[in-house]
Amino acid sequence: MPFSLLLLIYMIFAFISHDKFELLPLLICTLVGLICGYFDYNRYLVDKNIVPIVCVLTVILFSSLYIVDFDFNMLLVVVALAALSMGAMINIVLHSTHILKKKSSELQAIMDQSIQTIWELNYQNSQLSSQNTLLETNLVTIGSEKKSTEAELLSLVANTAVMEASLKEIGQSRQDLEIEKARLTAKERALNEKIAQQNSAKHTEDTAAIAKELKEELEHTRRALLNNDQEKTANAAKLQQTQRSLTVQTAEKSKLEEKIQEILKEQNALIASTTALKDEKETIQNRLQAVQNEIDFHKATNQKNEQTIASLSLENRKLRINEDFLNKWLETEILLIKHAYPSNARTPVTLINHYNDIGKIDRALRDDLHELRMKRNDKNHKLNTKIYEQDVRKVEECYNRLLKRLS
Repeated sequence: MPFSLLLLIYMIFAFISHDKFELLPLLICTLVGLICGYFDYNRYLVDKNIVPIVCVLTVILFSSLYIVDFDFNMLLVVVALAALSMGAMINIVLHSTHILKKKSSELQAIMDQSIQTIWELNYQNSQLSSQNTLLETNLVTIGSEKKSTEAELLSLVANTAVMEASLKEIGQSRQDLEIEKARLTAKERALNEKIAQQNSAKHTEDTAAIAKELKEELEHTRRALLNNDQEKTANAAKLQQTQRSLTVQTAEKSKLEEKIQEILKEQNALIASTTALKDEKETIQNRLQAVQNEIDFHKATNQKNEQTIASLSLENRKLRINEDFLNKWLETEILLIKHAYPSNARTPVTLINHYNDIGKIDRALRDDLHELRMKRNDKNHKLNTKIYEQDVRKVEECYNRLLKRLS
């Protein structure tokens, strides 16, 4: 705190060198105090968050100059403290305004980046939605293909079962034909033997009839054997064809089963992709919400900073107006006292009336000075009394008029 050391050195010098009221030490103390407060103490007020308290304390300190009758040394201390507070708050307002502009620029950059991020995320979300729709369509298509393939496989399995039953039936028929062939062959042999016996016997009508009947039966047996051989040949061809069909169906069944396995793998892959897309979409939605929350947070923080700076600026402006008014009125009182000799009048009201009585000031200036004096008294005794810029202009105008009349 290098500037505060200068203020301390000067105040020690002022305590030693001055023992009565003088305006120059007060002005120097005020100026140095403003510089010290501006450069040395503003960070303490911000860090401890006591800016409103210091604002009120500054008003009280400036007001106490006209309420309490301080000696010169105490007056220097009060003026120095008030100037320190005033300088610190001026720095806070200016620094906060700069920081606000910087934060506003940073916030705008963040918002622009966030908007770009939102646009990119929305684009990605749209792309993911399109991919998801395509995957769902593919899933439906594959599901239909799987269903159709499974139906085809079931039909093939049913046909295979029918063919296997047919093979079994053909095998049984073949066995029956073999048995029938053996019976007919035995019968043919027996008939041949009977015919031979009849041929060797004495020829009679009865034997001729029996021989004829035996020959007819033999012919019938031979035809049955021929039909049996033909049926056996047809059954063999049918059996071979059925076996070939069964082999083809078995191979086709194997292919269909492999196709179903491939469809299942593709279906599982699509389901996994769809799940991953949904997770990615959820992640993007969360990122979008996080970006939006960050933007809202920065907006709220920026609005709060603007409100704080506006409040500090307004408070600082009020303090500056009060200080300017009170300082100028103090100069006015010093001017009244300086030219009062040899009169014994010392209070502002008696001095104003004295100068009017001796013709130094006119009635208009007297009334204006009394009005300002009453305004000053109200401010000293009533802290909620407001001082406006027109009051500052008026006290400066009256000071210049009074200086011109008394010079």
